[in-house]
Amino acid sequence: MIEIVLIEDDIYQTHLVRELLPEDKYHIRAIASGKEALAFVLENFNSIDLILLDYHIPEIDGISMLESFKENNIDVPVIFFTADYSIENAVKTMSLGAIDYIPKNIDFVNSVLLAIEKAGRLIQSNQERKTIEKALKESEERFRIIVETTRDGIFEINLLEKDFFVSPNIMKMLQYQPEQFPKNYNDWLQIIHNDDLTMVLGKYRMLLDKKNNFQTIEFRVKNGCGDFQWILQRIIILERDNYGNPYRFIGTHIDISELKNAEIKIKETNRQLTTLISNLPGVVYRCRVDYSITFEYIGNRIFEIAGYKPSELVNSPDMWVNEIIYPEDRSKVNFYMRDALYSRTGYDITYRIVNKQGDIVHLADHSKVIADNEKISHYLEGYISDISTKYTAEKEHRKNEMRLEALLELNQMQNADNRSIYDFILASSVKLTGSKIAYLVFIAPNKLDIEVIGWSENARKEYWTENVKTKFIINDLGILADAYKSGQAVIHNEFNDPIPMQKGIPVGQLEINRCMGIPIFENNNIVGILGVGNKLNDYNQTDVKQLSILIQEMMKILLKKSIEFALRESEMLKQLVLDNSLQAFILLDPLFNIVTFNRIANHRSMMLFREPLRNGKNFIDYFSTQRGYILSKLKKVISGETSTWEMLHQINDQKNYYQISAIPIIENNEIRYISWTSNDISDRKSVEEKIVYSENLYNTTINSIDEPILVIDKRLYIMLANQSLIDLHKEFKLTEYPVGKYIKEVYSFVSDSYISELIRILDSGNNKETEFSFEFKNKKYFYELKQTPVVQSDEITRIVVIARDVTDRKMIEKNILNTIIETEERERKRFSEDLHDELGAMLSTVKIYLNTLFGRNIDDAKRIDLIRLTNELIDQSIQNSKNIANNISPNIIKKFGLEAAVQSIIEKLNVAHDINIVFKHDAYEALNPEIELSLYRIIYELIHNTLKHAHATNISIALNKIRTTVELLYSDDGLGFDFDKIQKSSVGLGLQNINTRINAMNGFLQIENVSKGFSMKLLVPVN
Repeated sequence: MIEIVLIEDDIYQTHLVRELLPEDKYHIRAIASGKEALAFVLENFNSIDLILLDYHIPEIDGISMLESFKENNIDVPVIFFTADYSIENAVKTMSLGAIDYIPKNIDFVNSVLLAIEKAGRLIQSNQERKTIEKALKESEERFRIIVETTRDGIFEINLLEKDFFVSPNIMKMLQYQPEQFPKNYNDWLQIIHNDDLTMVLGKYRMLLDKKNNFQTIEFRVKNGCGDFQWILQRIIILERDNYGNPYRFIGTHIDISELKNAEIKIKETNRQLTTLISNLPGVVYRCRVDYSITFEYIGNRIFEIAGYKPSELVNSPDMWVNEIIYPEDRSKVNFYMRDALYSRTGYDITYRIVNKQGDIVHLADHSKVIADNEKISHYLEGYISDISTKYTAEKEHRKNEMRLEALLELNQMQNADNRSIYDFILASSVKLTGSKIAYLVFIAPNKLDIEVIGWSENARKEYWTENVKTKFIINDLGILADAYKSGQAVIHNEFNDPIPMQKGIPVGQLEINRCMGIPIFENNNIVGILGVGNKLNDYNQTDVKQLSILIQEMMKILLKKSIEFALRESEMLKQLVLDNSLQAFILLDPLFNIVTFNRIANHRSMMLFREPLRNGKNFIDYFSTQRGYILSKLKKVISGETSTWEMLHQINDQKNYYQISAIPIIENNEIRYISWTSNDISDRKSVEEKIVYSENLYNTTINSIDEPILVIDKRLYIMLANQSLIDLHKEFKLTEYPVGKYIKEVYSFVSDSYISELIRILDSGNNKETEFSFEFKNKKYFYELKQTPVVQSDEITRIVVIARDVTDRKMIEKNILNTIIETEERERKRFSEDLHDELGAMLSTVKIYLNTLFGRNIDDAKRIDLIRLTNELIDQSIQNSKNIANNISPNIIKKFGLEAAVQSIIEKLNVAHDINIVFKHDAYEALNPEIELSLYRIIYELIHNTLKHAHATNISIALNKIRTTVELLYSDDGLGFDFDKIQKSSVGLGLQNINTRINAMNGFLQIENVSKGFSMKLLVPVN
């Protein structure tokens, strides 16, 4: 199916093209808008096979669209057609990359079909090319993986281009640094061993002479340390020229130094064995054919081999077979011996014996049957040689091969999980050392705990139970932790002998008769132990070497896996941080094209520009109104500067503020990228505006307050002074502007005790009110100071001091105090006069009458008259004392209420004075006794003042209750007076008493000064 994009606004032309092209072969997407078409192609060009483009389309003409395709490297075939045919447009479209230009004329249909058919061949060619390129890329990727993962070195020689390539593994294998390794083919020949060079060149020549396509060569090369290593080179012809001559070769290198050394040892062993045999180092024997191998003769060297003298073996039936031959090999020897006798041939076998010292000796036994005639076998003659040395070498060789196989298999476990690697290490440890069990433990970071993380399969099958403990303290692990304690490999072959470090084996663990532990190092620290145990024979340094190499390879793989995992985690974390950051991040190249961006940046682009970010698109294109401004900022960054600024984007009525940072990223003294970060600071800007508004409001409020205000910081320096305080400074000739100065520098009259008080307020956080006074121009001024600490973020940062001028109040209080004293003195005087003039005189008369009554010369009539007069005087004295007491505290208020008490005064005054007093009142419940007494005293004082000073003829008193307030209305038609003037003077003590009582009741007093008379209204809250 060929994917076609048809960019055409004429629906009839669109329909015609759809009719021309069959649906089973072509899939057509028709787009009538130029902008929509351009956006679609830029987004999906990888899946488009062909574009049919009309010249006249809305929004963007066809030529402009071709230019956009070219600018964005859109590699899609384009067929251009138009109704306005011109040579110039045809040339221009072809120069812009169109593959055909078709006029809309009478041949339009045929021309379109032919053009699409031709384009189809081009499309098919492109698809085949892409397929080949993809396959080549995959092949190269596979080759790269093979090169990176295999331990073999890979090399390539190109004789035509004089090119010589080797993989890093070869350099590592031969211990060369990259700059030290041979740079060409001739240099390579220089490091080949002189004894091997001729042979190597001969092998190469056979390839060049077309005698072979493949060669395997073993030779020595000098390594980076100056020593020679054996390598196995496999080389094959990769390419030939037109004449069939090979010129390009590829091959591999394998380090076979260990294998060659083992071969050399084996050859040396064989040479020694041959020499020994030639010098009869072995034992020649002859025995009778009686199925028990009864020796008739055996050589003297049997003593060196078996520890037995010939005399102990000759004529001793069954001794060799049943006692000396190793029990597991007896059946094999009997079988070969019987088969030899039956076939009358002989045998050539190896087996083991147990020498007289109890050691195992490996023998090679070569024998043949000696017969007197063809039917009867009489003797076995043979040669026994000690092949223990050869056996050991072969065994060592086998171990080396097994180790190489294990290392190769381990190296192929790069992607395996750690548990699989541990199991493989345990299995290989058992196999390489011939042990029955193996265990792997790791040390905890605290260096105190140890955990057994794995046992070999044999150990699990034979010993493992659910109750087996896996975690220990190191000191409780006994000899299994000796390798950790000593920091080196530890072997215990004989448990019966004293072992200095042995503390036994943990209870519940498997039984061990031999064991070996190898410490596992990481960064020069022991992190674990690999241990084996229960080998049939003793552990030795070969076993140590085998496991040490295995551990090294294991740690390399684990380290590589750890690094790869950390790298993946780092990449994931970096992307996670970017995508979850509240900061928009965009990375640009030096041409301002987008390289990468995070999620918040794309979201912000959609919000501000209504367009998502796209890699490869020029970032400047997203800005319309601020394009020049942004370009100037980024040009500064290209010059090496870091640029930071704020930008405002307004969407509808909402203002968004952003802080932008553009930073150059420099590599090798060259600007490689530009880091663009954007932080939304709208909330901060809003808070700043609110703070400015709040500060303005605060300053306005502070300056509008009439009372002087002072703000002091923790150092007792003045932070703020309102206008009232500044005016006060001017009035008292103090420092005109105190802000920023130490408080005592401004107010020298401030005492040290007040400074200490301020410090205590800062420490305690408690409010404090104090009084302060000073003299200025012979006048004393009084101020009340209220100090309030200000707490910010749980810390006291300043003190606000509010000063209130109480000079007038202090003077009034002084006058009131004097008035109270004078009033009390006046009351005392009146009380004294009443007692002296009335009650005292009456009591003196009573005393005279009583003295007369006690006289002796008084008749009865006179006595009776005196008693009557005495009683009358006593009654009158009692009444006078009541009147005096009532003047002090009227009892009528307590008994009958305020209205009755006021009415009683009026009745008495109406009789004694020529004045008309009218009292009106509402009926209501009784008030607080103190309020009623105060109102009674005020009414009494007002009446007294009117009678004394006003010369009035009428007084009006009204007492009303309005909801929760008592209203007292008082007026007279007397001379009148200035209430305020008299109140401030020292003569108006009665009015000052009235004012004091009103303040005590929290009342409100309103005085009306008229030309004649006096009027007053008093409001008192009931509660």
